[in-house]
Amino acid sequence: MDTGDEKRAKIAQLRAKTTELTELVGKARNDVWSFSALPEGTLGIPRGAITEISGRHGTGKTQLVLNFLTENPTTRAAWIEEDLTIYPRAIWQKKIDLNRILFVEARENFAWALQQVLKSGIFEILILSGRLNELQLRRLQLDAKKSRTSCILLRESPTLQGRWPIALQLGFKTRRQLEILKGMS
Repeated sequence: MDTGDEKRAKIAQLRAKTTELTELVGKARNDVWSFSALPEGTLGIPRGAITEISGRHGTGKTQLVLNFLTENPTTRAAWIEEDLTIYPRAIWQKKIDLNRILFVEARENFAWALQQVLKSGIFEILILSGRLNELQLRRLQLDAKKSRTSCILLRESPTLQGRWPIALQLGFKTRRQLEILKGMS
């Protein structure tokens, strides 16, 4: 049978472990944006990292991002594309406040525009669609990490796994059938 001192020591150890676990859970929650539409087992959209969402046209990539913005109504976002295809009025019709979203059609200045937005520190979310080479994507990842901005890269086909610095890779197999291709589970 345990003595009183042994019981107190065990209780102190349990309290220390509980505090440690609470701190770890809190840190994990601060490192991701919660989002209910992600596949089961996914922690969330990582902060300060790149998330890739891939799928053919019409599979639901944009709708997924709009749902994310709806669930996180106080976030400031920049939506940057080489040739702007997003229709802001459709976003407004989803009851998303357009005053918190900057839309940029960057054309040949796409990579430069991404860097400027990240360096500004104004936006918590960067949604992008355009061509980036490996060096530009690595620079994007470093700038995102430094600014703690979550970058959501929309693509028709997934980037080869492990080749580029993508923390979370999601893909639509069919319309609205989303699967985890890499990371964050």
